[in-house]
Amino acid sequence: MALKKFFAALIFSLLICVNNCNADEILAVTETPDNWALTLVKTDGGAYLFYIIEEETEKQAFVPYDRKVYDFYLHRDSDGIFSPLIFNLFTMQGPTDVDSEFGTWENRMHILPVYALFEYDGEKVFLESYLSSGEGLHPMHYQGRLQSPFHIKLAETFVTQMPAIHKIIDDKGITLP
Repeated sequence: MALKKFFAALIFSLLICVNNCNADEILAVTETPDNWALTLVKTDGGAYLFYIIEEETEKQAFVPYDRKVYDFYLHRDSDGIFSPLIFNLFTMQGPTDVDSEFGTWENRMHILPVYALFEYDGEKVFLESYLSSGEGLHPMHYQGRLQSPFHIKLAETFVTQMPAIHKIIDDKGITLP
């Protein structure tokens, strides 16, 4: 666990330097058997960010914190069905070919909107089908299937590790906005 926190802090620091803000604290880090982690951090400006990190290769991305996204798996509609999860994945290390038509680019930063259908069994979140995206920052349709294994793994880690982040935050007694 200490090694994961070290890598999370190191990678977060590098990304923060790129984005001109400083980390205040790492609030939670999940553990996965395949060396991927989901980390929730609070910046010195009071913003919260989720970082998805692969420890060995230091591949990473971030998702801005949003309460609705954070709690996505806790709410069903009146028919007991989960609404699709839609979030923006920010990465600087992704492929520039296979999924490049999705989302938008700001210099070298790829902002990739992700659409995910999922189920929650009370413990784990499971993806129901492939992850999709669309053109632009707010696509009218999410009909394009993500192809990059890098983007797929980042998005899968974000979605499936959310209950673990919740548990850590709850166990620490941290209140989020």
